[in-house]
Amino acid sequence: MYANVLKASMIRSLFLFSLLVPNFVQAQPTEVLKLKGQFMMPFSGGPRDDGSAAVLNDIGYYGLGNNQYFEVQKDWWAYYPLDDRWERRSDIPGAPRQYCTSFSSDQSVFVFGGILDDGTIVSELLEYNAVNDSWKQINTSVPTRAKAFGFRIGPDYYLGGGQNDTMALGDFWQLNIASGLWTKLDSLPFSPRYDMVSFVSEGIGYACLGQDSINTYNSCWEFQVATNAWREVAAFPGRARTFATSIGSNSGGIVFGGQNDKAELNSEVYSFDKESNAWNREIDLIYPEVRGMEGFSILDGYYLIGGLTQNFTRISAVQRYGEEEKSELVDVKVWPNPTRSGISIFIIDHVGKNSEELQVHLFDTHGIVVGEAKISGQNDFRTLDTESLGNGIYFLRVASEAYSVVQKISVMK
Repeated sequence: MYANVLKASMIRSLFLFSLLVPNFVQAQPTEVLKLKGQFMMPFSGGPRDDGSAAVLNDIGYYGLGNNQYFEVQKDWWAYYPLDDRWERRSDIPGAPRQYCTSFSSDQSVFVFGGILDDGTIVSELLEYNAVNDSWKQINTSVPTRAKAFGFRIGPDYYLGGGQNDTMALGDFWQLNIASGLWTKLDSLPFSPRYDMVSFVSEGIGYACLGQDSINTYNSCWEFQVATNAWREVAAFPGRARTFATSIGSNSGGIVFGGQNDKAELNSEVYSFDKESNAWNREIDLIYPEVRGMEGFSILDGYYLIGGLTQNFTRISAVQRYGEEEKSELVDVKVWPNPTRSGISIFIIDHVGKNSEELQVHLFDTHGIVVGEAKISGQNDFRTLDTESLGNGIYFLRVASEAYSVVQKISVMK
């Protein structure tokens, strides 16, 4: 009986504590899309930046890039948002690579160009068939490049900018996906540059930001297929930047993070509204100061994978942003956070069977399980020892048969 009273007292104390401590409440700046952020299952391929990502039939795909050991990768993974899980797929053919451009058709995912692990810049186009989990290489007439921008509009893919071995590029190409025919279009109306962001909104393409060997830019341009012409739109309101991540939306597009012209990494999130030709400040990244993430939009969520932090640490975090969080069916509180030697995990609310067993796993940034436990259900708690863990960021995942919650945990000794 004494144990039950003590347990109830601890739960009530934690609830009151959660109302007072800033760790549980994150202030939100003025915003338009009213995005909310949450952590999902970390990328199973380990810490990564400058990879490639695309979506096909509501399944996300991600891989390639640079890992925590500065090793360029060739792996390929599928992400299932409804299950919040990753599944390894066939590696790409040929050499590992990074700084590629990727897109999808109605039937395939494509990866173009990039820098190989030996430093060679290529113009290969790789096509991934998700049905039989296979790749094939397609020859192209496009000059070699990496760090290009691109977007798909209707039956065509448009590719521009980037860099080769000696300079930034300012050419612009159109690929008819069905025929495989490349056509060189008029040069870009802005100066040659690379590391731009691009997105599509309702059949309109956008290319923004970027750099050349001297300057970093905050300009943004709109491409209309009907007129085959560009026009400059409102400039990005934050500092000029590179290595940002962009995802298209119905109203325009969203730009996440990146590195500004002072070599500072950013947590800012901005949305562009094409109707008003205006940028709006949204919430900050929930994993702050990250560049080199890849992103995609699936169903009603915007997903960001991996990235590089200010102290040059690559991460495996997966961040999801949307107008609503994916699931609030399991309400988990963790204390203390940050922690020195251990954490207590409390299940405040669990919509479902109170007796349903929940699986608890603690992952490091490599995606390796460093702690685990089981919780019986609502109004229960467990502790995990973190004494043997090094300082840094970890991810706690609490999952039932149908739902999961992921929280970021900081170990600071």
